[in-house]
Amino acid sequence: MKRKQTIQKNKSGFTLVELMVSVGILTMVFAGALLTYLKGMELSEMSRNATIAISEAKGRMEQIKSTQFDQLVNSFDNVSFAPQATITGGIGTSNVTLINGGAEAQVRVAFCWREKNGRVVGEDANLNGLLDGAEDINNNGFMDSPVLLQEIIY
Repeated sequence: MKRKQTIQKNKSGFTLVELMVSVGILTMVFAGALLTYLKGMELSEMSRNATIAISEAKGRMEQIKSTQFDQLVNSFDNVSFAPQATITGGIGTSNVTLINGGAEAQVRVAFCWREKNGRVVGEDANLNGLLDGAEDINNNGFMDSPVLLQEIIY
């Protein structure tokens, strides 16, 4: 009597549900990595622009310091300046206020710019170098920005 041997097939593998779950997880991981990369690029641009803006503001402050004291208000009060380096839509402003009976001058240099994503850094929303309408958010009468230098000159 002969016996028939039955061969059983190995049924190991992925089901459709398991495959769909793993693809969903991989999609979320990839999307998270992509968003992290894009945010890193945005922060890198902001850092580069802030470095340029600081350099421009320091240059303007040195120019102000090298001016004769009696010419400070006439030459630099409420005066805007364009950057020397490449920065998208950047503009700086300087303000000079005489204090202590005119013996000292409070000098403020602010720099505002627009990022590639359209966000304006600083209070000058239209980047015209003037504090217009509702741009003065904290109502101090001066242009404010993350890049703001202030010194007392006497």
